Amino acid sequence: MKPVSYLLTVFMIPLLAVSQSVPLNFTIQSGVGLPLGAFAGKNLDGGSFTLPGLSVSGEIAIQTETVWGAFVQGGIQFNPVDVGALGAEKVKADPFLADVYIRSEAFRVVHLLAGTVITHKAGGFLVMEYRAGAGAFFSSTPYQYYWPTYEMLGSNNPYEISSSRDVSFAGMTGAGIFASPTGCYRIGLSGQIIHSAAAFDFVTQSGIRTDKRTITMLNVTASVQITLFSLRK
Repeated sequence: MKPVSYLLTVFMIPLLAVSQSVPLNFTIQSGVGLPLGAFAGKNLDGGSFTLPGLSVSGEIAIQTETVWGAFVQGGIQFNPVDVGALGAEKVKADPFLADVYIRSEAFRVVHLLAGTVITHKAGGFLVMEYRAGAGAFFSSTPYQYYWPTYEMLGSNNPYEISSSRDVSFAGMTGAGIFASPTGCYRIGLSGQIIHSAAAFDFVTQSGIRTDKRTITMLNVTASVQITLFSLRK
């Protein structure tokens, strides 16, 4: 219940701080999720071999009469795996491995975040938004299928690596620029960096192995924001 309590607390503070009406906005965002740092790393020690993928999210936000507001956001990211680079590193690390064929699902991250947003007019009908928040990542490593070929032995039996899941604390910061031709909706571009440190458990012949992975990505999305209605105390 602690994550839920945190989200509700952050979202309700602006409502308790004002006595006038506050608009309730809904935003849908879609674009590209760019892996950063170790999440995009092409090494077997901590790298995830991920490529740019799809990012989709939805958000509900309230805006007070001041520049301050609050938001709750949920979304999902799919980042495909660079199987060519992964296979090359596997061959490099094993002197007996001549080649390996790999099929892989995408690395999947579902996020649920809440935090504060600052809004100000940039001139004319342009509006800038800056936000910071925290919450949770629900991450899943990809299911993978391997078909190795060994020196002097030829093709060996294929094997698979099942998906592993983890729930971890996450942080986010971002900004966006919106055009507001009417008071009912806005269109714009947004960018946000989300980060978390996850740990995934795998069952091996020698027991449980835990792989720690840093997940960092930049989501660049096109956004459509509409005002649903105004809340009044």
